[in-house]
Amino acid sequence: AGRAFSSTVLHASAEENDELTLDLTQAYQVTGLQSLIRSFVWYKEECPRLELTDTYRYAGIPASWTERFVTWREPKLLHPGTLLLPGTTARGVEVTYDWLKVEPEITVHMYRDHFGMEKLWYSLDFHVLQLGAVGKLAFTFQFL
Repeated sequence: AGRAFSSTVLHASAEENDELTLDLTQAYQVTGLQSLIRSFVWYKEECPRLELTDTYRYAGIPASWTERFVTWREPKLLHPGTLLLPGTTARGVEVTYDWLKVEPEITVHMYRDHFGMEKLWYSLDFHVLQLGAVGKLAFTFQFL
């Protein structure tokens, strides 16, 4: 928490597609992290699509790198490179990724809400397979 762990907006536009690019380097206190840039592109189509890209640079090679997403919906692996986040009334969201660069891991978690009811949530971790001093990871969230 705090201003020292903030991000900086590098680019923002709301035109045909919405775009946002953030410098997240200061948000993480990680030894050796020189740069972490996250960009979002929201395609305003009939079935909307979000592309998220992280580009990082390290001094040396990091011990590990994991991209984490959280969801209330249980992710289903459709095939290498594609997962489904099921919807309640619609078909859901298809998540695509480069299966040669990352390996997904789905973990179920539980917590008690304010009413004492147990609720499930899922972490969707993408572990980088071949670490390097620089990396670029892209994920597409396609609404179905």
